Order: sequence, then C-alpha cells, then structure tokens
Amino acid sequence: MNGSNNNSYIMKLFITCFSMPLSIIIFSYASKWLLSGVTVITAVTVLNEVRAATGQIVDFQARLPG
Repeated sequence: MNGSNNNSYIMKLFITCFSMPLSIIIFSYASKWLLSGVTVITAVTVLNEVRAATGQIVDFQARLPG
C-alpha cells in the first residue's frame, strides 16, 4: 500500500515537471504567433522544443527563437 502511494507521488511529480515547461513553451509560441501573424508551426519543431525543455528545464527560455 505504501508503494502505491509512492508511485502516485512520483507520477504527480513527473506530470508537474513535464506540464509546466510544456505549457510555458506553448504560451510562448502562441504569443509569437499572435504578434507575428504566423499560425502554423511544424510538429517536428514543437517536439524538439518539448524534448529539449524536459531535458533542460532551466535553459529552455534562452533557446526560444526571437
């Protein structure tokens, strides 16, 4: 029973650490789309940004274009 609680805690921690940078990246791109008028971005670029952000949560802001 204690093991399942520990797994639940780890899962919540993983989801939090994954979703926070992901939502910030999506928001950053959305504001860039609104400002520049660009409405389409390739899925490959988004996946690369997500992969880089999950590996380097602190550094992702400096790597965003613009």
